[in-house]
Amino acid sequence: MQRLSVSLPMNTLYVSGTVNDVAVTWTRQENGAWEAIADRAEDDTYHVELTIISASGQPTNAEFTLYYGLLQLITDRTQADVDYVSQLNILGWENMNAQQRNDYLAGLKGAYNATDMNRVGNAVSYVAQRLTNCGYTVHINPKVDWQIGDIPTVSNLTAYLDDVRAIRAALAVSPATPPVPEDMDKLTYTEANNIEQILLDVNLLIDRIAAAWFYSGELYSGEVV
Repeated sequence: MQRLSVSLPMNTLYVSGTVNDVAVTWTRQENGAWEAIADRAEDDTYHVELTIISASGQPTNAEFTLYYGLLQLITDRTQADVDYVSQLNILGWENMNAQQRNDYLAGLKGAYNATDMNRVGNAVSYVAQRLTNCGYTVHINPKVDWQIGDIPTVSNLTAYLDDVRAIRAALAVSPATPPVPEDMDKLTYTEANNIEQILLDVNLLIDRIAAAWFYSGELYSGEVV
């Protein structure tokens, strides 16, 4: 299942509609956003069709697409994940059982390596492009070709975090959005989660901006489409 969230006009009284052609229930949250739980799409792309009823009883139709899967970010690392990496490192490959070897090859959430940095670099590029499409200028230069065994320089790591800072600063984020770590020295699992949560939060704001476009101009003034 996937939780979807959109921003609608403050005078919205009732919302109904479909996600990927399946009817879902939309409910208003305390923060004013409208949320629905939809079936998880294989590509995490969700085409939304809504009928919005205003407090005056005026219906308005809207269609837009929400993108969740293109980021593929990790925000749920725990101390147990870090401890598991330490356990496997102490064991060594020769002493690992089949499951432990599979886990090691699949990528360990408790480690931070080239895979993580490439994933974040690609996400930065994706979110920056979406910001550009919305009219926001973001200056970034992400590196997305890290290889296992590469040793990043201080300059590399500073640029890595500066790109995330640029994304975070592009929009007025929620107070709940975490700060960017000051540096990558002794990066904790919480800081690693925060880096990727920032990108998810900004991407969600862009989704809400895209949805809000349907309520400007003539459409917002009450035209039924």
